[in-house]
Amino acid sequence: MELELKRMLADIKILKLLDGLVIYESTSTIQDIQKLRFLNNSFIWLSQSTYLDGQKPESVVEQLLRMSDFNRSREATSLKFVKFFRAIVSKENQTIPIDRSLLEKIEAKIFYSTHLKVHRTLPDIEFWFIFRKEEISLFGARITPLGKETTRKYNKGELRQELAHLLVLLSDHQKEDVILDPFAGSGAIVLERVQSFPYKKFFAGDNKEDLVEELKRKTKWGQQKIIVEKHDALNLDNLDDGSINKIITDPPWGLFERPQENMVDFYKKMLLEFYRVLVDGGMTIILVGQEAGFEAALTDSNFKVETKLSILVSGQKASVYKLTK
Repeated sequence: MELELKRMLADIKILKLLDGLVIYESTSTIQDIQKLRFLNNSFIWLSQSTYLDGQKPESVVEQLLRMSDFNRSREATSLKFVKFFRAIVSKENQTIPIDRSLLEKIEAKIFYSTHLKVHRTLPDIEFWFIFRKEEISLFGARITPLGKETTRKYNKGELRQELAHLLVLLSDHQKEDVILDPFAGSGAIVLERVQSFPYKKFFAGDNKEDLVEELKRKTKWGQQKIIVEKHDALNLDNLDDGSINKIITDPPWGLFERPQENMVDFYKKMLLEFYRVLVDGGMTIILVGQEAGFEAALTDSNFKVETKLSILVSGQKASVYKLTK
């Protein structure tokens, strides 16, 4: 992700890199930042402070508000279609309520500084107070999206677009890639790769008939290069040994359907089959929700771990692995 940020924002200076958070400086425009598809939310930084465990958020909110430089947000707040705002407080990825009198104080300060009006249900821009477990607090103007854009609704278990984009970026995409996603589900990874990057062929599948048929419909324009089939990801008998050079996938997390001990066995069988279908030097990019179980399975595999990223997915801890054969 750091390399991709530097590629897309030429003058970027990364100040801090944490789980699910990048703080950076750049003279890039709002439009350039909104093109970063692998970031869920982007904010214009207005102030920062420490936040100690047990400290009341209200006192820190007032401090952040006093320290804020609203001139930083003028590129966004001066846009003609940006007329209304709301304020939000988030603690460790969960929004929290605050005292009404403090909320009104926040709103009065933002109104005075930006001349925007309050609209608590349908704003054009949001101002967020963010409290992190790393004992830092941040205040910023959210610029993704801007205006009264409807937020896309994701189905349960559906991979978000920005996360699918991140997985694809990690795969070192090449035009000769023959790719596999054996847990394609609704097709987020498939669609992100074939619509944004070159490839030679993409094999995708799932064990649920309805998802397979829906993905066939979504990719019917690429029938010669995108092969969608119903299959068992632990027994890919439709694929020859060494026929794939990259696997990008998000297998089931096993939070409800499988106990922890069964996930280790599941991961072992999965990695064994992945190893079989990959060419020598082939790569696997995989998102997992149970790191301990996956690590246990890795010890019995011949894969080499090239990269491991710890991230948050809908508030849940997860890990992304880049493995090579």
